[in-house]
Amino acid sequence: MAISDCSYGFRPGRNAHQALADLDKRLLKESCKSVVDIDLKKYFNTIPHKPLGRILQKKVKDRRLLYLIIKLLKTPTLNKDGTLQRNEVGSPQGSILSPLLANIYLHYVLDEWFVEVNKESFRGTAHMVRYADDVLFTLNSKEDALNFHRILVCRLDAFGLTLNEAKTRIIPCGSRVARWYANAGKKMPTFTFLGFMHIWGQSKNRKRNEMFWRMKRQTDPVRFRKKLSEIKVQLMKYSHNKNLIPYTISVARGYMNYFAVNDNKHRIGLFLHTVKRILFRALNKRSHEGEEAVCVNSARTVLEGARGEIPSSTD
Repeated sequence: MAISDCSYGFRPGRNAHQALADLDKRLLKESCKSVVDIDLKKYFNTIPHKPLGRILQKKVKDRRLLYLIIKLLKTPTLNKDGTLQRNEVGSPQGSILSPLLANIYLHYVLDEWFVEVNKESFRGTAHMVRYADDVLFTLNSKEDALNFHRILVCRLDAFGLTLNEAKTRIIPCGSRVARWYANAGKKMPTFTFLGFMHIWGQSKNRKRNEMFWRMKRQTDPVRFRKKLSEIKVQLMKYSHNKNLIPYTISVARGYMNYFAVNDNKHRIGLFLHTVKRILFRALNKRSHEGEEAVCVNSARTVLEGARGEIPSSTD
């Protein structure tokens, strides 16, 4: 089964950074003027089993394998209070098959349909970037975006899915629109995608010696605060654990591997500084002063050295 090129989630050799790079190429085009940022309401919990089963039957001919997949989907889950809950819809989150099944369902419901709609209604000018159930569409006008949103709602409803209208937005976007907003003294709207807040700003092209508008990224403030809160709880709870330092280093490096991108240097520096302060507070709870001093010096060396891994902004 060939998944569409616009899909980047849970696929070998593909990742979120590639999805963001694909989005960049589209947003820099002069023709792009609107973005439709959709949020599928509780997607994993609302995938209907019968339509998914019919889709799987097109490719999977082994009835025994189909039976096992459907059985896995319908397997009851154990609630916190000890009761069993039957699964009539949805794909159990945490199951090894859930990402694959979710990708397959959206491939048929959304990806293949979008190719046809794009040709028939938008002359092939629309563009789609999808990472699992996080989806963005770019279009050439606000009117096209409104029209696409209308037919998208009907399409999803036919397959048992709904949009979270509170989080679904039609946003003016594109380098030409950014220039127009700047000349009018207005501020371009921002949006969040794959953990980054996307903000329009100016950069200088040194070869041409001119300024141009492009999309810049910073860590989503909500995710930023949530991650620091989680780290604080873990470090304070396990302050006497001998693996506290290796754990903190692995968390900091993991965060850097994803969020250390151009234009996000300030957020990365603030993150490392805050983690270091939380770590020192946790280490102060230890009773052995000598061990604490060694740990603090080790932590300071690693976390300060991580700053050098932040890429500088490029043209």
